[in-house]
Amino acid sequence: MTPQKINYQKELEKIIADIEEKQETTVSYKKPTLLLHACCGPCSSYVIEYLANIFDITIYYYNPNITQTSIQKTNISAGSKN
Repeated sequence: MTPQKINYQKELEKIIADIEEKQETTVSYKKPTLLLHACCGPCSSYVIEYLANIFDITIYYYNPNITQTSIQKTNISAGSKN
């Protein structure tokens, strides 16, 4: 029998519901903190927008596949299209 897969979106929704309940019932409520790994802006933008009202987010940007040289090449090629 195959074990049931975890639905992480539902797990997140449970955590958020618990946090929101504590927020409503606690007088001196402080947002929980969250360290979020981001490989790039497009990947993390929705997640940050979704969680920003619930957590104080610190973003840890790390992607060894993106180098300064590759960013410069992208910027140069994008600039030459104009």
